[in-house]
Order: sequence, then C-alpha cells, then structure tokens
Amino acid sequence: MTKEGICPLVLIDGNLSASVYSLIIERESPPYVLIGPCKDGCFVYQHDRSPIHTASSVKSLLEGISVRTLDWPPVGANMNPIKNVWGLVKRRLAARNLGSSTKETLFAAIQEEWEALPSRPEIVAAE
Repeated sequence: MTKEGICPLVLIDGNLSASVYSLIIERESPPYVLIGPCKDGCFVYQHDRSPIHTASSVKSLLEGISVRTLDWPPVGANMNPIKNVWGLVKRRLAARNLGSSTKETLFAAIQEEWEALPSRPEIVAAE
C-alpha cells in the first residue's frame, strides 16, 4: 500500500514461514518497487514484529536488495494502516454472504474487494 495505490495480493498456499515470506519478497517486491509507484527510491518496507518478518534470513534478504525498513514500535498495532484496510475488506466480504466457497472463489472475492478499495493517499503520504 502506497500513496499511489495498492500492491497486488499474493495467495499463500499453506502456512507462512520466514522462507515462504522471503520467496514472496524475492518474487513480488522487486518488480513492484522497480517499475511501480516507488521506483524513485522512496520505498520503505513496513511489516510488523512477527517472528516471520523479523527472522534473520528475512532481514538479510531485505538488506541484500537494499530495501529500507521502518522500525516498528514494540506495541504498535494501532499504527498499522493495513489492519484497518483488512477490516474494511472483511466487512465487505461478510456483506457478500459468500457461504461455503472454494479457496479460489474466496481469493477472487478478496481480490475484487482489494481492488475496489477507495484511494486515500493522504493516509499513507509522508510530508
């Protein structure tokens, strides 16, 4: 999520681990960072203090591809804008009354709601 818009969603098949997270960063982040809205070098990667995100292998990977990260405060869940964004997506999905859907139809619905999010660049723009 940037002041220019949202990034693509990635479907994770199975459990998320530091190695899976690293693969996602390696495959998905560089094209978005290099040709997307942050190609001017203003990109700062933000993730929470999950052990998956703070694993030494993940830190090394981000340093190796010269991605700056934002230090996360020890108790900072309220500062994470993505938490509110996911809350909105969940409410919209609940309103759809999807019932018993497959993984594929659920992910398609999530993608539709994600792409339909209203643009609010002022909430992520740094001054």
